[in-house]
Amino acid sequence: MIGRLLAWIVLGAGLLVGSQFAHLSDLYIERLLGRLDELHRAVQTMRAQAQEAGLDLDAWIAHFEQSDDQIVHRDGVEKRATLARAQQYEDDAAALTGADLVHLPIEFVRRVDHDMLRAVVHRYEPAFPAGLRGFVYTGVGALVGLIFGALLSPRRKRRFRRT
Repeated sequence: MIGRLLAWIVLGAGLLVGSQFAHLSDLYIERLLGRLDELHRAVQTMRAQAQEAGLDLDAWIAHFEQSDDQIVHRDGVEKRATLARAQQYEDDAAALTGADLVHLPIEFVRRVDHDMLRAVVHRYEPAFPAGLRGFVYTGVGALVGLIFGALLSPRRKRRFRRT
């Protein structure tokens, strides 16, 4: 009895997760692209400042990083980290927006920024999966739920009657 209940709960969880993945991934990608836009503006500002100093961006940042002044050095380290984060978000955005129906969940799991996902989930409101992606992911969630539910469900012994 408990095994069957657990199997139904797992099926329901699979349906719920599958049905909401399309919407959640869309919101995550929107947030990622927003942060990428913000980082592009920061990198543009750094490029302009480097150009004003007569240096290319890498040389300009290296100037900060090589400073003996700890405040200036730390600023250079942060500028380099901003540049690296912009490249990482660029790669993530290209992979996620270019992924097809099958590869999106794989790329999502591979590339998820947990802090960003936490922020998306914090403001997340469930949505009805009206598009093809929503229906496909709902079906996959149901299938995964059925498989795990079947694995958790006690197997009934068949009893044969002789007549």
